[in-house]
Amino acid sequence: MPLHDVIQPHVGTLEHDGKRLNVSCKIAFDGIEYVGRLWFADEAQADAGITDRSAFPGRTRDEVVALAQRLTPSELVLRYRRAVAE
Repeated sequence: MPLHDVIQPHVGTLEHDGKRLNVSCKIAFDGIEYVGRLWFADEAQADAGITDRSAFPGRTRDEVVALAQRLTPSELVLRYRRAVAE
């Protein structure tokens, strides 16, 4: 089933290993619930970024954004490390 109504609100900015990363949460409605994944994009590069492997499910977009915004800077670093460790 295709995802609909994709949005990607900014969650924060992260500094790690000399990089400044913009963190957003890519959210889509899959027909049942809203699903968000963190997205890390290096400010210094024009690449598309890298996504976290874990998802945040919610009944609304606002609920998903709130879950993402509750993460502490150290939790964001851990999720970024996991994303690049593939």
